[in-house]
Amino acid sequence: MTTNEQEELAQLTTTEYIPHVPAQGYIRYPTIYKDYIVFVTEDDLWLVSSEGGRAERLTAGQGRVSHPHFSPDGNWLAFVGREEGPGEVYVMPALGGPARRLTFDGGTCTVLGWTPDGGAILYASSTGQFTAKYTVIYAISPAGGPPQQLPVGMANAISYGPEGGVVIGRNIEEPAYWKRYRGGTVGHLWCDTTGSGTFQRLLNIHGNVADPCWVGKRIYFISDHEGVGNIYSCTPLGEELTRHTFFDTFYARHLSTDGERLVLQSAADLYVFDPATNQVRQLTVTLPSQRTQLSRKFVSADQYIDTFALHPQGHALALTTRGKAFCLSNWEGASIQYGIQDGVRYRFLEWLNDGWRLVAICDSPGRETLVIIDPASDNEYKLLPDIEFGRVIELTVCPVENIVAITNHRQELIVVDLASGQHGVLDHSEYGRIYDLAWSPDGRWLAYSFACSAQKRAIKLGNLETGETHFATEPILADVSPAFDPEGRYLYFLGYRVFNPISDNLQFEWSFPRGVQPYAVPLRKDIRSPFVTETRLTQDLRRRPGFVPEVAPAASDDNNGTEPQSAPTTQPPNTSNRVYIDLDGITHRAVAFPTGEARYSGILAMRGRVLFLVHPLTGALSEGRVAAGLRALISRPNAWNVPSIMSMKPCFPAITIRSSIARAPACACYAMRRNHARIAIFPDVKLAGSIWAASRSQCSLPLSGDRCLPKPGVSNASSSGPKICRAWTGRASTSATLR
Repeated sequence: MTTNEQEELAQLTTTEYIPHVPAQGYIRYPTIYKDYIVFVTEDDLWLVSSEGGRAERLTAGQGRVSHPHFSPDGNWLAFVGREEGPGEVYVMPALGGPARRLTFDGGTCTVLGWTPDGGAILYASSTGQFTAKYTVIYAISPAGGPPQQLPVGMANAISYGPEGGVVIGRNIEEPAYWKRYRGGTVGHLWCDTTGSGTFQRLLNIHGNVADPCWVGKRIYFISDHEGVGNIYSCTPLGEELTRHTFFDTFYARHLSTDGERLVLQSAADLYVFDPATNQVRQLTVTLPSQRTQLSRKFVSADQYIDTFALHPQGHALALTTRGKAFCLSNWEGASIQYGIQDGVRYRFLEWLNDGWRLVAICDSPGRETLVIIDPASDNEYKLLPDIEFGRVIELTVCPVENIVAITNHRQELIVVDLASGQHGVLDHSEYGRIYDLAWSPDGRWLAYSFACSAQKRAIKLGNLETGETHFATEPILADVSPAFDPEGRYLYFLGYRVFNPISDNLQFEWSFPRGVQPYAVPLRKDIRSPFVTETRLTQDLRRRPGFVPEVAPAASDDNNGTEPQSAPTTQPPNTSNRVYIDLDGITHRAVAFPTGEARYSGILAMRGRVLFLVHPLTGALSEGRVAAGLRALISRPNAWNVPSIMSMKPCFPAITIRSSIARAPACACYAMRRNHARIAIFPDVKLAGSIWAASRSQCSLPLSGDRCLPKPGVSNASSSGPKICRAWTGRASTSATLR
């Protein structure tokens, strides 16, 4: 090739002068010997001609294989196999046959090639080193025996040249793994041109290098110091640096040679580079494979549940699993799939307020967008592609209107009106993501956990009518999981505020294994703490003539419904469902639940009650891990050792939590999200389990189902109906109805 031709070729990218042919598989780790090429795909070794064509499978093992290398005479293949656990060196006939394990090191392992005489296989391993990152080169006979370390120090790449020359690589890592890395641990080459044992640093480029191959009078390697990984070469003295390929999208990877030609991978394709002609060509490879990894899979849907939502009336469940959207009734019928059947991933499937339409996030346009699913319409789903919000972290639907609130990876809180398509950013945090969205019962307010600094999270309130946001708490560390009282009187949340150190029993150390406590924020100044006992005196005052109970006044244009006015004594109580919030001094009105600190997680507000989860304090090596406990709770209705349920009243109707998410008699559903457990309770169902009950004046111990102590003088025996079980302590009693 003339100089002018080389200059013209340098102006073109590799993809422009090589016609692209779609690959039938993902080809990796190629090695070449004369007219044969061996590569890895489908975790097996395959043999193909150096001209391409139909490939032949050489192995069919259970473990993964990698880094094959032909012997200098082309009769043997050395590779890394994992048939018996860790990666070790195996050897087999080059044209197929049984493989034999040679090493039993147990460390990291990468086959690098063979010695020039074919008497030993060279591999890099961390065996016997102080860290897995420090690797040395060993040589082992293909007939077996103990490996011998080469006296070249730390190295993980090697290639031999004429006259005994050798080039080694240190810190060699594929540039494609860490693109354009320029740090202190970049790979670099060292060369001994005469085989005397004296090495000199080869080149000093500002980038990573990998896969040195000594061919003729030049050393070829892969580098991305100019942006994308390509083949370069230089002399053994580090001179005349030359670029040979011009891939501009996918990196050149896994360069290997037989001393004459080089073979490499880019994307999923196989290429051969001839240094004599300075040309690279793509090989068309046909893989006669069954494509078992592309076959349909039948898996348990409950093992892949992503999100779920109860129907507004509680009789059905909408969920996403493995990227597909399903709805199912709780006690009858089959599950129904909505949306596009395959090729689209759905997330955050939620019911709209009409009870039959749903909203979700899907990626059918190539990016995440909102989709409205209407099973009763001829056009089953409607995309809203004009609304761009990036990667969705959380989505909730307004309880009264078809409005959704979305948080994304950009740390924004976005409100979208599905009817009109209008949307806007309600809030944005400079320090962390916004999550734990909670709507007020009237849909006018949105509570959420907001990162107000790099170390603190507070609960904020957003007013959708004015677009204003206000802090509702003043955190000590982090306030999370807000939940509105359905009556609009309180805002509940979990606060990481309790710093009560506990001494370690084995070493001198202090820790805070619990640290979380639930809190209630009265939304108006005239609402007292829910945990203050009402005395006889206050009861008498409430019965006095002319007394008007606490009510929320109607909204006026002046205060926008945020400041309550004095209720007129001559008017009847206002029964409006609007939520009124006194923002003045709200950050100082938080009242702690009288339950003490614990490992609380998800919280759910009911009318007059609050339900939350309490996780047991277990060791990292214990079998009763929290996630396993939640999973066991779903499958075994009697395993009630994970959640505890708290009521703000001393007695409440029984609820039975039976669970099967795949099959419908599920009355409570649990899911792990951001290390928080989520609980959703069906309306008007019965509960049995580990129960916490707290009145406004006292807190009791948990009720144990197998230790029910009768109240003195009261018999619990009953021929029909539920049994009332009471556990008595010194100063508090717990009451629950057990089935």
